[in-house]
Amino acid sequence: MGCREEFASILNNTKLNNNASKEEFNQVMQPLMQFIWNKAPSTLYKFRECSEYSLDAFTKDEIWLSKAKLFNDLHDSLIFFDKQAILDYTNDLLLPQNLQSTIKDRTFRTNGFFEQRG
Repeated sequence: MGCREEFASILNNTKLNNNASKEEFNQVMQPLMQFIWNKAPSTLYKFRECSEYSLDAFTKDEIWLSKAKLFNDLHDSLIFFDKQAILDYTNDLLLPQNLQSTIKDRTFRTNGFFEQRG
């Protein structure tokens, strides 16, 4: 199976319901995140023409992206996320009564996931 087919298969098998717990979310998303982590390049380059627009973006440390509906590959923008659930989870972690235990009990891994210590 090629990389695209494998990615499509993982996406098609990644299904979450709106009431999934954090543990269920992490378990369901693990194959997708592991695939992306293993396939992501360590360095990404974008070659551009030397123009005022490009130099301005470079000095401001900005990156511009196309809208997902303009992508030429349907699988490039197929991921669904529940914005409210992410905001609720983040807000819960950052509540004053939870902040100390959040910092003590978790470490932020370089791949963007929280991992339980111990």
